[in-house]
Amino acid sequence: MELDLKHMLQTIWKRKGIIAFFVVIGIIASSYYSYLVLKPVYQASTKFIVNKTQFEEGQGSININELNANIKLIQTYKELIRTDWILKEVLRKNKDIPYTTAELLSMVKVSSTNDTQVVTISVENESYQMAARIANEVTLLFIAKIPSLMHVDNVTLLTSADKNVDASPIKPNRLMNVIIAAIAAFAAGIGLALVISFFDDSVYTEEDIELATGLTTLAVIPKMNRKHVRSKHDRASRQRTTTSGGDAYVTTQ
Repeated sequence: MELDLKHMLQTIWKRKGIIAFFVVIGIIASSYYSYLVLKPVYQASTKFIVNKTQFEEGQGSININELNANIKLIQTYKELIRTDWILKEVLRKNKDIPYTTAELLSMVKVSSTNDTQVVTISVENESYQMAARIANEVTLLFIAKIPSLMHVDNVTLLTSADKNVDASPIKPNRLMNVIIAAIAAFAAGIGLALVISFFDDSVYTEEDIELATGLTTLAVIPKMNRKHVRSKHDRASRQRTTTSGGDAYVTTQ
């Protein structure tokens, strides 16, 4: 296992050029897509509380049964907000909102914390002002229409979305996208390097011979071409010397 790990690390290092190429391409592609293609998305939200159960004045404090009834009603309210009963009416009253009911539905999110009576309506849009406007319109229309449907007046607005806030986008997280792309490209580069090595039966080093045959390498014969032979011949020619009298001729090979 130690030998396999060492061989794997050697393979990765030998193919480091491929891995670096993948990482660079991944970073460039992710940066281009995150910074130039993806548009920033903003979120605006409103909050209301479900705090009464009857259409009566002079009610005393809410008991535990009424509190549980309010909490159960929240699940119903969350579904009602995301129906055509509300969304179509919002578009009918605001004809300058350039979306269909389905598109509006994809923007609106309704949530509540467990065992609380507070409900949050969130809207995501490429324009914060539009997101704030839609969130306010949906919330106010729901509060206005719910008494006629449920025959209760138990919804009170807590906070509305401020259209003048200098909001920051909630996505995309560009830096995180680049980091994830770099990690994925690094892993892909390593995978490709190992695959290439697995299907490559060529022998490059003494270690490759030992791994393939299980035998120890005793000697290595270097590969030579005409250039190497010519260089060796030139060196031999330069080593020839002649005695000063010219009677003796010595050649060193």
